[in-house]
Amino acid sequence: MSWKEKRLITILSIILAVLCAAVLVVLSIRYRAAQAAKDQNTVSPSDIAEAAQSEYVALSYSNGSTTLSFSLNEDGVWTWDSEPDFPLDDTHVKSILTILETLKPQQTLDMPEDLSVYGLDAPDVSLTATAPDDAVLTVTLGNATTDGTSYYATINSDPDHVFILAGTLRQAMQTPIYQMCRLPVLPELTESTITSIQLQGPLVEQVDQIARDEAAYIPLFFKDNIFGVRNGIHYTPSADDHILAWDFTF
Repeated sequence: MSWKEKRLITILSIILAVLCAAVLVVLSIRYRAAQAAKDQNTVSPSDIAEAAQSEYVALSYSNGSTTLSFSLNEDGVWTWDSEPDFPLDDTHVKSILTILETLKPQQTLDMPEDLSVYGLDAPDVSLTATAPDDAVLTVTLGNATTDGTSYYATINSDPDHVFILAGTLRQAMQTPIYQMCRLPVLPELTESTITSIQLQGPLVEQVDQIARDEAAYIPLFFKDNIFGVRNGIHYTPSADDHILAWDFTF
């Protein structure tokens, strides 16, 4: 290989290295710009909570038979974590949060040595609410009081005491998820708005039989054929409206 060829290869190698460096610089700039835009568009949990006028951004509870979890999305709307697209009516979630935000124990008791006295050694009913700063409020519910309207409870913010809480919190946690579904608004059906009703499928025969059993048949039309013949000719009409030659006599 001559010195001219070596010089050409060296020059081309330098140019390639410069191009690669330029590409890396451009990619780095674009990446930083994308990250900056992403950071600007990211909504903080505190902003979400403020938009939703809520002290919490997540709620999860077990009511003894099932566990449900909810969280605020970036639009400040409560969603069901298991199915975010579920048409959730968040009225019930907000009512539970309102109970938490205004929670006042009816009575405060010293922590016993044995929590089983109050059914709090292995509670199956509990609730956890998470604030925007990741602070967690946990409430566990045990046995009912003697009057059956309140429950013994522990609250993680005060581990040295047992509390007696009104039964409204436990009762609110018993609502099934499908009773929280936001149903579509159907138009009002009245005699003036209904123009026709069409039935399909096997129920048609059942509906028809019900109508036969409940209502009598009233003839609305009587067919009476009129025939004219000249004197001396007699005609006896048939039931099937067929005119036959032997029906005539002379």
